[in-house]
Amino acid sequence: MNLKGNLSIITSRNINNYEPILVGLKEDFELEFYEDILIWCGVIPNTDPSKFWQVHLIKSDDEVVGICGLYSLYPYNQEELWLGWFGVVPSKRNQGIGQYALDWMKRYADLVGCKRLMSYVGEDGQPLQFYYRNGFKVIGTVRDYLFNHPELTIDDFGYEDYLIIECNI
Repeated sequence: MNLKGNLSIITSRNINNYEPILVGLKEDFELEFYEDILIWCGVIPNTDPSKFWQVHLIKSDDEVVGICGLYSLYPYNQEELWLGWFGVVPSKRNQGIGQYALDWMKRYADLVGCKRLMSYVGEDGQPLQFYYRNGFKVIGTVRDYLFNHPELTIDDFGYEDYLIIECNI
């Protein structure tokens, strides 16, 4: 691992702190990402405060270089948390920053009582090797997950063919 800079994870609700991420990751995230950040920062009201939701910025020295977060799909339940808004700006990739952030999120998830860390990846599975190295396994598709969780809808995910991955904490 070629770790560069003094890395830290910070929590901020100041919308101005998110500019490097909103610009740097616009190719990786969809428009919904921007709305989520506006809600997190209080610019748009949060309509469901009963669900666990944390967004954190990844800093290298004094520069914001990435974003990571955890959220729940169920009110008042933190046993199954999902990775969200996880990305490192392209110019800072392959320097160990994503690994640092994932390790931090695993520790944080454990502290709040999480038993399973979940995520979903595109059907091309581009980041799968990274997740495999970190203990995740594919458990099916979003379609499969929705079949077993009829209380959820496709709106909770976006794409039926995406792969669901899981890691026990």
